[in-house]
Amino acid sequence: MKKADIPNVTGARTRWAVAVVVLLACLTCLPLTLAVGSRTSSGGHLNDTSESTRAERLLERDFSMGSSQFQLALRSVRPATQGDITAAGRRLVAEVAASEGVVYAQSWWNTSDARLPSRDGHAALVTVRLRGTDAVAERRASELTDRFAGRRPPFDVTATGRAAVNADLAERSRGELIRTDLSPAA
Repeated sequence: MKKADIPNVTGARTRWAVAVVVLLACLTCLPLTLAVGSRTSSGGHLNDTSESTRAERLLERDFSMGSSQFQLALRSVRPATQGDITAAGRRLVAEVAASEGVVYAQSWWNTSDARLPSRDGHAALVTVRLRGTDAVAERRASELTDRFAGRRPPFDVTATGRAAVNADLAERSRGELIRTDLSPAA
């Protein structure tokens, strides 16, 4: 019998052993990833050129109430100054302000500051200050985004701001970590 005709049993066993070890390592790391991932923070990375950051600096400087970590951009088809739109805007701002973990919610509707509505008058910014550490603010921003963002007649509501962006990035990172832990070794 030639050497080429003898099956390579050792190589097959080694590959299976490595696959089993990798699988066990992944299964061991998964609970740790799930436990630690919920306690992580974005580390406070902030893009200084983003619109939300520029708006945040302006609002912090002019309102002197501390930085708002979260903003809601409300856009309607009709001008924000029309009676029913104004009433809906005030109700939404009051609802945001009454939410758990919110220090304040400010908008054109409750401050009359001419810089908070858009130039075309169809959109307004709601700035929100959140209680707690960055990690707590990110969790709260995620909850507020789920609760308020989307179509809320008469507005289309978009969530933004440092805490909302960092919460989204942290969630995506956790998802990637979990997928990486569950994926077979390449």
